[in-house]
Amino acid sequence: MLYNKIMNLTPLETFREEFGFHPYHFYQLSGSKVPLLTGCNTLVYQYNWQNADAVGRQQIRRALETAESRLKTYLNYAVAPNFIEETVRFPRYPDLRFDRMGYAGADARWITVNASEGRIISAGSEALVSTHAGVAVGYSDSDGDGLNDTFTVTTPTILTDTSEVEVYFSVADRVDGHDIAEYKIAPVEVEINAGTLTVKGRSWLLVKPVLQMGVNVDPIDPALATNFVSTVDIYRHYPMHGTTYDTAEAVLIWESRPWPMFACSYPVTNGDPAAYAYALARLAVRDAGLGTFGVGEAVYNTTTSAWEPVYHLETWRPPDRVIIRYLAGVPLQNGNVHPRYRSLVTRFAAAELARPICACEGANSELYRWQFDIARSAGVNDEQYSISGEDLNNPFGTRAGQVYAWKEVVPLRTIRGYSV
Repeated sequence: MLYNKIMNLTPLETFREEFGFHPYHFYQLSGSKVPLLTGCNTLVYQYNWQNADAVGRQQIRRALETAESRLKTYLNYAVAPNFIEETVRFPRYPDLRFDRMGYAGADARWITVNASEGRIISAGSEALVSTHAGVAVGYSDSDGDGLNDTFTVTTPTILTDTSEVEVYFSVADRVDGHDIAEYKIAPVEVEINAGTLTVKGRSWLLVKPVLQMGVNVDPIDPALATNFVSTVDIYRHYPMHGTTYDTAEAVLIWESRPWPMFACSYPVTNGDPAAYAYALARLAVRDAGLGTFGVGEAVYNTTTSAWEPVYHLETWRPPDRVIIRYLAGVPLQNGNVHPRYRSLVTRFAAAELARPICACEGANSELYRWQFDIARSAGVNDEQYSISGEDLNNPFGTRAGQVYAWKEVVPLRTIRGYSV
């Protein structure tokens, strides 16, 4: 099955909760205990094409991703932790006739490089490692309504950091052709106590994915246990401080120089215009909020298990570029996006949707509220709307959710200043 990879940071379940959609109907679940009543007679499907008149869950995820991306541009940080790998220009003097010698800045510290994002959590490359495969899932009825609404996973573990624990559908329950990111189960509550890992979440998040796909999909009975997965996989998602070019925190890059400079231009010592040299480097978080690092060449000593600086007397010039890898964004709270940013992202995402979501009228009314274009000119017999020109000229758009998002972004954004 063809697909476009979606990497939304805000869980789909968070969107559902914010707008009050029916938890079972939102995930195509309906049966004798959760009937489709008059006025709420349509399920939310996985894809738009499964219901031509409404938006599917996949499109909602895409709207969340779009909202997060546009917010990041102006906030200068992500609303939730995300891994970044980028190549940045190594700092040069304003007057390009002059070049630095070595890695020291004017303050006698390692030279500062600016990341594209602020709110740095840690330097390191992204690592996603399976730690517990095929862990059994237990279901329970927490509110006594006759339906199992909660799932619990318990397993022994050597993991210690709950923020690094993520839960995914087991390999056997995934559909061929989809990236693992499509199968993350969130939000969940994670607890580690005396070597035991416990994960809890909502049962409607564990519907077998294959049941939600295909043409003419029937409602899925939430009372039938076989409609839900029996196992999940636990992963550790963390910043790796690797010792190779693919896993290191940073990699320095030198270009070759033309004749006669290449003869003494370590470490690129040939005249091939396409030649490059690389070296491992370490990052020191200098200002987490602004997103700045100190960077310097280093090697890993396998004997002492420690990083050591590298001294090159023949190195008269610093690198041209540096690859930096890091984890950044607003830390999660209880496994979910920080409360301050939930409404910001979800309302902005609602405004990005072109069609309604078929569900109860009350939930759709809340959705319409944020999709409404407040720039619309009123007719003779229409209501009149008053909105400032400043709000209408915001860079996000003129729908209510877009205007709301911009008003929230202005006091929350991080603005960098520069001095010479």
